[in-house]
Amino acid sequence: MAALLCLLTLCVMLGVAWRANGQFQNHSSLPMQFGPTGQAGWHAPRRVALAFMPALAAGTLLLMVLFVPVLSSIATACACLLGGQLLYHWLLARSL
Repeated sequence: MAALLCLLTLCVMLGVAWRANGQFQNHSSLPMQFGPTGQAGWHAPRRVALAFMPALAAGTLLLMVLFVPVLSSIATACACLLGGQLLYHWLLARSL
């Protein structure tokens, strides 16, 4: 059940990243860091910036499934990682 939840979360995250890739196709690079005032710090190529959160989630969730197979912990991690990606995309939309 935990592995299925991780797989579903990764599929949703990849879908969100795919959609954002089309939305931000006019930009060759995207900000990766935002300051307290909302100004962008450093930038990365668009595909790298959008693939970062799904890649981070894949590594994190794989380690959790292998070493901490507790469903409540994995569900919390899935929600936090997906929420982090959605926050990042919201900040992107605001700054561009």
